[in-house]
Amino acid sequence: VQELIDTEIKATCYKLKKFEIPQKWAAVAPFTAANNMLTPKMSIRRHRVIRTYEDVIAHLYGDEPAVSESTDGYHHDSVAA
Repeated sequence: VQELIDTEIKATCYKLKKFEIPQKWAAVAPFTAANNMLTPKMSIRRHRVIRTYEDVIAHLYGDEPAVSESTDGYHHDSVAA
């Protein structure tokens, strides 16, 4: 399945610039209002998606956490110095 999707990505994205073409991807459960990944207006609840799939995101970006939770309780993007 992964090879089939990789082939489709290459076939579909051939006109895009190299940095626009996905190099890594992960299959996850659909985002729905029922699982609280979407609001009733169908907007993505990014904080919930990031919290739920933090391990998957870290794996895609080289095992570094994609976000960190600060003392104020909010997730902040980590910035490389």
